[in-house]
Amino acid sequence: MVTASLKSYQTGDWLVFIRKSDDDLLKHCRVDEFKATGKGGQKRNKVTNAIRLTLAHLMVTDSSSRSRATNQQRALRKMRLRIALDTKNIDQRSRFKTFPREALPYLQGDLIRINTTNPAFPFFVGGVVDLFATTSGDWKKSAETCEFSVSQLKKFTQKHSSLASALKRIENIQQIKKELG
Repeated sequence: MVTASLKSYQTGDWLVFIRKSDDDLLKHCRVDEFKATGKGGQKRNKVTNAIRLTLAHLMVTDSSSRSRATNQQRALRKMRLRIALDTKNIDQRSRFKTFPREALPYLQGDLIRINTTNPAFPFFVGGVVDLFATTSGDWKKSAETCEFSVSQLKKFTQKHSSLASALKRIENIQQIKKELG
């Protein structure tokens, strides 16, 4: 439906892209609509309500609802999280100074308390990815920088498999860099 500037996204610009309004983010994505499969009867099989968003090398789909608008909102939420977790060009993510302002209210005290349904969740997760990339995959340095315990940071990561996968990729990249030189 919408074919936009798929090449305009760069991994280092993740924060700019997740701050965009829904309409602006949709303008940058290619939007594909298709018929969802599965349970739901005749309506589900006749109506084009599933959404696929593509932004550069990132792609998300949603077809969980019978409503196109609901699927679009969920796909946008997934795309923001996917952008925040993007580690394709990890060197562009190694500029951590502080968490984005949207995540700061959830950094009070030494506990990490933020729910995946919270609109600030991608900002927080993106900050963790930047922090981890900046400290070259060092759990202790990452935890000390944001005044968490290592176990607290690891527990939070383990609860969110997509974040755990992104941090594991960073660890592997840093390990290869150490071995090469």
